Amino acid sequence: MSSSLFKGIVIFILLIALAFVVGSLAADGAKSALVPIALICGFFGILLLGKHCWVLAFALPPLVNMLEISIVRNFPVGYIVSAFLLVYWLLMWVMGYVKVTWNSIPILDIFTFIFVAYFLSTWVRHPVVLNVLVNEITHEGDAIIGGKEYIWCIASVCCYIYLSILKVDYQKVTKLLKIVFWISLPMVLINAVKIALLGDAGGGEGVEAAEEHRFGALVGIGNTIYNFLLCKYGIIGIVCSPIKLFLLCFGGFCVALSGFRTDMLTCALVMFVTQYLHRQLLVALIPLFAGYLLMVYLAEQQLLTSLPYGVKRVLSSLPGLDEIDKNATLNAEGSLNWRYVLWDLAMNPSAGYIRDYVWGDGFGQSSRDIKQYQMLVMRGEVTASMGHLQFARQGMWHSGYLTAIHRIGYVGLVMIIIWTLGFLSVMSRLFVGIARTKNCEYVYYFILSMSARYFVGFYFSGGTLLSIFNLFFPVALAKLLYCRAVKEGYITPLLQRKLYVPLMLREEAAEGKEASNLAS
Repeated sequence: MSSSLFKGIVIFILLIALAFVVGSLAADGAKSALVPIALICGFFGILLLGKHCWVLAFALPPLVNMLEISIVRNFPVGYIVSAFLLVYWLLMWVMGYVKVTWNSIPILDIFTFIFVAYFLSTWVRHPVVLNVLVNEITHEGDAIIGGKEYIWCIASVCCYIYLSILKVDYQKVTKLLKIVFWISLPMVLINAVKIALLGDAGGGEGVEAAEEHRFGALVGIGNTIYNFLLCKYGIIGIVCSPIKLFLLCFGGFCVALSGFRTDMLTCALVMFVTQYLHRQLLVALIPLFAGYLLMVYLAEQQLLTSLPYGVKRVLSSLPGLDEIDKNATLNAEGSLNWRYVLWDLAMNPSAGYIRDYVWGDGFGQSSRDIKQYQMLVMRGEVTASMGHLQFARQGMWHSGYLTAIHRIGYVGLVMIIIWTLGFLSVMSRLFVGIARTKNCEYVYYFILSMSARYFVGFYFSGGTLLSIFNLFFPVALAKLLYCRAVKEGYITPLLQRKLYVPLMLREEAAEGKEASNLAS
């Protein structure tokens, strides 16, 4: 029996089983029918793609990252698919259908696996029960629950391993990233409309945010337009084109409407990095400085008071612009003061919220405390001070540093910093090396836009350790592209001081020499 016929029979049988399962669940009105549908459809998709299933590992993580869907925002959908792909790929390799390699950067690989091993060791020292496994029968009373970070860790390292063993061409990956970008544009636009109408996003977007004068529905499309223009063009080419300049200002304005300073800081980081790559950083500083002086003058003349509330909240953090709107300024300052009180609780050993500052306390939370707080919220009995105490009790510090110290200690935080520095060195070498190659803007876009978002979130805002695990995809992608670019002769390796002959040419020369020896 041929493999294609066998595959068809298996898929046909599974489709019949799926029809019965979905029909019975739909008849009972069960919303959980969506989960088995998604899993089985994904399984069918992997089977149908066969050897070409590797494209999903590059397409799904960035698409999930760009679409702020509430169902998948806190669940590693792209990484879970990569874990299935890793198992499927290894099975095909055992059967001889595909080839595997290891795209190696030894220092980065070593630190990655050491960090993952240390992170998973926290579960051994502080075991927890997954929240989905807790019920009133098996866990009566108080239970230590949590641990979704462990799922993220395992799934993200599977994605890292899978991208590391793929034997693909550099040009194929860059072309695939180009296709993924253009597929994602209409999806991002549709998602923005959905958020605007339904408010299906965290942080008060949609209609509720419009009432509060902070509108975050257009952040996704604004980031996409803004980041891609800067990745593809230098600031001179943008300023000299009215259409490009309008699109850049429109993208930045969409991001500023949300009122979140973290998003604007991410945009600033993307601008500095991309203009450095385009060798126009000093030129880009001129319009930025001129625009700042213009806004200071307009603020003094009381001409910026009609701006949307979110934009004024972002501008109020700049010196000289804090008097645009007193409500916006007080809101921004109140947010910082609220965090300062929370951080004082974290760094106070006598408070007892963090017990082990060196090795961390793990990810356990008391289910009884969570239920009590939920009851207080339902009754409307939560005060500001009580909110601080409850956030502290649950380890929600609104700081990447403090979250890392609480969960994995100073040791884990140092490992994260070293790992991040290794990624930045690889990314910078890759970006500088491919600056003149075809489709380099798509490599810039996917690696830089994703890494900047989570880098700023963890180091400068209220990010958690999930921000670090979200970095695993751009890290693995940068490592893969770097190794393939070195192999194919696009760039030279790190720390290479003598004339470098691309590995591909050396392998071809060795194969030719072996063939001539056999012939003789």
